[in-house]
Amino acid sequence: MKRIVISILLIHYLFGETWTDPDTYLMWEIKTEDNIMKEYNWEEANRYCNSLELDGFDDWWLPSTSQLESISNIDMFGHYRDDWEDWYIENEEHKNNGYFIKEALQYNMGMEGDYWSLSDYATSAKSEEEEAWFVDFEAGYDDWTYTSSHHYVRCVRSAR
Repeated sequence: MKRIVISILLIHYLFGETWTDPDTYLMWEIKTEDNIMKEYNWEEANRYCNSLELDGFDDWWLPSTSQLESISNIDMFGHYRDDWEDWYIENEEHKNNGYFIKEALQYNMGMEGDYWSLSDYATSAKSEEEEAWFVDFEAGYDDWTYTSSHHYVRCVRSAR
């Protein structure tokens, strides 16, 4: 926990409250000690981003799956495959080393976990519960789950 706090303070000192990706011109929320590991259901995550006021901006939103993948290193290492267990074992040595996070955010975002996406999913015939998409930054894939599930959130806005 002490390493996380020191890393958060360093990132905050170097980047402030936000970080703008030079590749996409998307501005990302820099997490604080208070909310780095807080999980939300999908509606709470959406509300959190829509009400966020940070670094003088109030036009934040919950990112799409493609926006979340843009801050990952999935393009360097490839997407999740159907033979997930074999694939994951092949790449195990990269776990907890920022494998799926761009270097500027890897110590601030956490090394693994599922992050909510704005992309919602139509209720399936098998369930009456609503579903939404998330991106898994540990294993490098996106998938859907029930909106009542709890995952992390990282808000985004356009820097242009």
